[in-house]
Amino acid sequence: MTSRQQMYSDVTSEYLALRREGGVVADVFDVVRVSGSDAVDFLDGIISQEVATLPVSRATRSFLLEPRGKLVALLWILRDGDDILLLTLGSGEEVAAALSRYLIRVDAIVAVDGKMSLVVGGDDVAGTPIPIRGLDGAVATRDYPDELPLVGEIAWNAVRIESGEPLMGIDVTEKTIPQETGLVPDAVSFTKGCYLGQELVARIDTRGHVNKRLMGLVVNENVLPPVGAKVVSDGKDVGVLTSVSESLELMAPVGLATVRTEVADDTMVDLTWDGGGTRALLRLLPLVGT
Repeated sequence: MTSRQQMYSDVTSEYLALRREGGVVADVFDVVRVSGSDAVDFLDGIISQEVATLPVSRATRSFLLEPRGKLVALLWILRDGDDILLLTLGSGEEVAAALSRYLIRVDAIVAVDGKMSLVVGGDDVAGTPIPIRGLDGAVATRDYPDELPLVGEIAWNAVRIESGEPLMGIDVTEKTIPQETGLVPDAVSFTKGCYLGQELVARIDTRGHVNKRLMGLVVNENVLPPVGAKVVSDGKDVGVLTSVSESLELMAPVGLATVRTEVADDTMVDLTWDGGGTRALLRLLPLVGT
């Protein structure tokens, strides 16, 4: 997944670098490059976001889905000259392999193309603005200013959870329906042509609903619940904690969990695990920022 250190200096200063002063999460994005004269048309028939109208100036979100509409990868897409770059948090090999299965009679090449870093703050950073909930001024780049501090895995994970940025294989899986992520408004074009998994996405959007959704949790006391803790409401198991960290902004432990939709936001729930338990407030994402 990553070779980042858990911390480079101390967690507090690294966290504040991302939230206040400027910092770098080095090599956080896997990059998949799609090139060739058919690259745009090829991707437009596969991923959920419209590629043909993708601006040069910024990245946008997208999903890669399997034909039945379940999740393969969470993506950001951006232009690099005539090529399209697909960025993921740790799923580059899987994305390249999935796309390559559809390279039939098209002039397109799919290849893993190294890493990009996430930079927040700093002057004149050469890169592409990238949307991350609750984290203003984020840029994806190959190069970053040496004067900006490196941010380790602990601080980045805290900001990621506060922002409600799910990880494939941890917070979302191949069983996840796009609408469960809360990212559909930013990641799906409902006006483009057909793409893999479109039928399920469109059907839920027009006539249906999902039974669960990704939510944030703010723990009531200074207890760090373990990943896998059950989310319980009115005596019923309604979800499972998938990510957890300490939030300096909220001065409390925070987490992500996929929770049944009948449990409203701003509801107090129980978190239970073998040998322990605590209370937490269920909240919409992001937990910090907008």
